[in-house]
Amino acid sequence: MKKINFKFIFLFAAIFGLLVFLHNSGFIAPVERIIQVGLNPIASRFQNVSGRLNIIYHNQTRKGDLAVQITTLEERVENLTVENASLKKLEEENLKLRQYLLFFSDKGDLKKVLANVVARESSAGEGQRGDFIIDRGRADGLYEGLAVVDEKGVVVGKIIAVEEKSSRVILVNDSKCKLAAAVLNGERTIGVTSGNLGLTINLDFVPQTADVKVDDILVTSGLEPNIPLGLAIGRVIFADKGTNQIWQKVSAEPIVDFDKVFIVAVILPK
Repeated sequence: MKKINFKFIFLFAAIFGLLVFLHNSGFIAPVERIIQVGLNPIASRFQNVSGRLNIIYHNQTRKGDLAVQITTLEERVENLTVENASLKKLEEENLKLRQYLLFFSDKGDLKKVLANVVARESSAGEGQRGDFIIDRGRADGLYEGLAVVDEKGVVVGKIIAVEEKSSRVILVNDSKCKLAAAVLNGERTIGVTSGNLGLTINLDFVPQTADVKVDDILVTSGLEPNIPLGLAIGRVIFADKGTNQIWQKVSAEPIVDFDKVFIVAVILPK
């Protein structure tokens, strides 16, 4: 165990007491002022450095807080964007459903099954749109050959295949889609439609004697089983009697915008 050095403690206490006495008596005031003057620049530098460090610290803290706030705001904007998109989609769906109700309220004798378009298949043909897949099928009373319309009652296509919970819809501008049609021209000229390269609709078997004009409307003729009379199909864009001795050439454009179809109605027979 080390011995306590009382001489050192006594010497330190004596020096300390002497300095206190000299300070209180004012004898070393000139020396203190000289020391103070000499230390002021150093103290000032330390103060400046301390102030700068303090500013840097606060700036870094503010940057960190701002980064957190920016991240939070970005998340809120993203959430609001998603919510807005959902609300917009819901609004569009409600509008289409109201239009369906309006259309079918004027067609009290028509029965329908509403369905969602759940898939759009690609087509190998250039410029063609593929078949639609809807979420209604045999369990909902659907079968092949039924007409499928949009919210305005315009024909989108026909059902060509049915599963228990889904169905395949072929579009009116597909070459494999055939519809018994009539022209609203005062004569009720009849024919059969077929799609042309996924772009237009041909009306075949129109007699040379029929008076068909551009902008005439094609509708279902009612001659096809399970498809009612008077559903709009397309608008005539070309009519030419040409040199054929029997039939004239008639083409129409679809009225429906297939890219905007996501809810459809399948028309059921009475």
